[in-house]
Amino acid sequence: MKYCLIPIITVSISLAGCGNEDALPEILPKTLPKTFYTISVDPAYTGGMIENWVFATDSNGELLDGRSFIPGDEVQLESTTEVKNNFNIHFLAVDQRSDKPYLTLTTFNEVDANGSWKLVNPLPENHTEANVTGEVQIKILNYPDQSDVSFSDNIKISGPMGNQITSMTMSGTTVDVAVALTDNNSNLILSFSKYRHAYYTEIMAPVSGS
Repeated sequence: MKYCLIPIITVSISLAGCGNEDALPEILPKTLPKTFYTISVDPAYTGGMIENWVFATDSNGELLDGRSFIPGDEVQLESTTEVKNNFNIHFLAVDQRSDKPYLTLTTFNEVDANGSWKLVNPLPENHTEANVTGEVQIKILNYPDQSDVSFSDNIKISGPMGNQITSMTMSGTTVDVAVALTDNNSNLILSFSKYRHAYYTEIMAPVSGS
């Protein structure tokens, strides 16, 4: 008779364990990442021995997403944290063509979320020279006084010919810039660093003489 007690005790313990509802794990809904920005990489973008990465951080410097990319990719930046307004975007290039890797990090602050970026070389090797057709005057107000960088080295206005600034003067916190226009201009990109953070704005369809 004592041998019959073993299975009876085992079954009793098993049933008692199954009836304990407090022991069941709580199943929480899984938060899925959502796309908050898209980067399209031109097929002719710098490749070869250069490894490219893009990182996104919020206003507090917390990482939202980070991905490597190659020419021709379409990069979807995603996060489980909802990105409503803007964020910071960082492009890291690792050049492996020398004995020691050479790193280039470019940061753009306060980029609008839920937008897109077309990533192209600033001046492709197979570009055609553009004809200069005129000039436009651009005035930058409230430019910060930065002792560690000259305004003439800091400010860039880029177009089909690369940096298209022909002359630049500063008076107080105002910078007057003369920019060459070409026959294939559409938009220009004004960029500069402010206290070691990079900023940019797009100048839409400038007209000669304005």
